[in-house]
Amino acid sequence: MSLNNQHGFTLLETLIVITIITIMSAIALPSFSFWRESSLDKSVAREILYGLRTARSLAISQNRNITATIDLDNHQLSYDTTTLNFPDQIKIESDDMITSLVDSGTRSVIFQPQGSCDSTLFIRVNENPQLTVQLDLTGISSL
Repeated sequence: MSLNNQHGFTLLETLIVITIITIMSAIALPSFSFWRESSLDKSVAREILYGLRTARSLAISQNRNITATIDLDNHQLSYDTTTLNFPDQIKIESDDMITSLVDSGTRSVIFQPQGSCDSTLFIRVNENPQLTVQLDLTGISSL
């Protein structure tokens, strides 16, 4: 048997592989961070939509008015006895017109037993026009 017939990797080969993995990780990390932030924004928009739809359903099923309030300063949506809290790093804007969204104060809408509501409401997450929850007078909300 010959001594030259050994199996394994040299130190140089191992360092080259580690360098390639490091470079690929450095390239992929920023896009992963963007994906994670985008995913969080979408999750918050869906939670807001879910909360408004739940408040409307409660008004219908309990045959009474239910007020849903979005607190822009404290990053909360509350209705009945439920409060949904959103991460502080997420910017939430709202108003009854999409052209005049603000990021402070509170906005409320009252869902009535027949499913309609007393006003329109627009809620935008992180200034992304694709993540705007719209509530019309029929009480139907959409993303």
